Amino acid sequence: MAPPEHKLPAILCLHGSGVNVEIFRLQTVRLQNALSNSFEFVFLNGPVEAPAGAGILPIFEGCEPFFRWKKTGDNIYEKDLDKETRDYLQKEMKKRDDWVGILGFSQGGRVAAGLLMEQEEEQKADMYGDEGGFKFGVFTMTPAPPMTALAHRESPELIKTPSLHVVGMQDHWYDSSIAMQSDYFDSKTSKLIEIDIGHRLPTADADTKMIAREILRMYKETTGIEGKLS
Repeated sequence: MAPPEHKLPAILCLHGSGVNVEIFRLQTVRLQNALSNSFEFVFLNGPVEAPAGAGILPIFEGCEPFFRWKKTGDNIYEKDLDKETRDYLQKEMKKRDDWVGILGFSQGGRVAAGLLMEQEEEQKADMYGDEGGFKFGVFTMTPAPPMTALAHRESPELIKTPSLHVVGMQDHWYDSSIAMQSDYFDSKTSKLIEIDIGHRLPTADADTKMIAREILRMYKETTGIEGKLS
């Protein structure tokens, strides 16, 4: 059976710990609307049920179940994804061949950063070739390190895939989010945006448009295709 045809290239969206697809869609609705003419946003639930994340209740009471991306809770020093989560992600990603970007919030951003690091390692062996894989990454309120064993090598290689790092100046993970970009991403291909908010997605129209424009910039730089704001 031929794979379904899609009108727009896809951005894979990975939520934070203790959330779910429905909530993350609502949290990113402004960004989706701003880029609805250029991308399809594809959301996945984490495979592990979890308690509600910070700030989820009581606003989203009754929206259970909530999920996360690893079995061991929110241990920031977790070095790698478990096999079940890795297999689940690979299975879902194989359903499409038009991925251009990956977007993650908090724990989902750590997973996304790990996937980019592993993608670059595999590209060295020509497993993806020149055309496949994610072209850019967007990391919102994402603490270090990337969730992959590669990040814990003695001298891990910096991620060169173009990336945008949105950091909350009031976020309790502020320092670690700064370190995610500075310690694991190449400064030549990554950009940092600091916004005066806590551990949440930006809601101001100006902030949303700024992030959307940066995504379109990375898309054009990596594909040559000119996207547009909606």
